[in-house]
Amino acid sequence: MQLAIGLRVAAVIANFTTGANLHFKSVDSLQQIEVLGQSLNIVGTWQANPWVILGQLASLLMLAHIINAAWRMGHSGTPVVNRGTRTAQLNSILSSSSDALSSDA
Repeated sequence: MQLAIGLRVAAVIANFTTGANLHFKSVDSLQQIEVLGQSLNIVGTWQANPWVILGQLASLLMLAHIINAAWRMGHSGTPVVNRGTRTAQLNSILSSSSDALSSDA
C-alpha cells in the first residue's frame, strides 16, 4: 500500500514537472471531429511522456491491494452482512459528526 501511494505521489510530481502532463510530453496539433452534430476537439499529433508508467504502476498496485483486501475480507469468517452493517454504521457516524461540525451554531 505504501509503495502504491509513494508511486502515486511521484506520478503527481511528474505530472507537473515533465511536460504538458503525465500522459503527453507535448501536444503538437489538435483536430476537430463531429459527434452527434457537435464539434469536438481531440489531440491530433502528440509525443508520449515516458513518465506515464508511474501512474499506471501506481494504479495497478492499488488495484492489487484492493483485490487482496477483498479476498481476505471474504475469507475471514465474519459474515458479509455484519461487515456491511458495521460499515453503514461507521458511515452514518462520520456523516453526522461532519454535519455537526459544518453546521452554523
